Amino acid sequence: MTVNNKLATAVSIALLSVAGSATAEVTLYDYTEATSAYEDAYLTGSFSANDGNGFDQSSYSASLGFDAERVFSSASRNTTIEADAAGSISRGSADGANSVSYFDAGIAGQVDTYFRPNSKGAFWFGAASLDAEKDQEDFGSTVGVGLGYGRVVNATP
Repeated sequence: MTVNNKLATAVSIALLSVAGSATAEVTLYDYTEATSAYEDAYLTGSFSANDGNGFDQSSYSASLGFDAERVFSSASRNTTIEADAAGSISRGSADGANSVSYFDAGIAGQVDTYFRPNSKGAFWFGAASLDAEKDQEDFGSTVGVGLGYGRVVNATP
């Protein structure tokens, strides 16, 4: 047997033995509970302007938005924090039209704590939010506590 034949035979045997051991099926229940965290943020915006024939005055419209979320997940607790803000300004093309603006911002959080860690069962939660809006005299706020059942699992097979 030449060296090339020996090498080809060895590689073939190695591939067949790996393929034979990799045939175990993975099911939805074959996972390890993961401790994880993720965050995402989005910034959106738009602008448009019009002027010329057929317009009494130039018109425009602009908007800007921000949305962020951070989630921590463990066997015993899930924590979510969210923040968002949005604003816009516009003016129509009719003669003497005034500009109109709007602003809104908020922050919210929730903690789900499981009675039995690593369970998909019952939990208690606490949540709160605070928001502000243009021309609003007071901040808007909510607070809540309660019981829940179920879970979304971040799983690693």
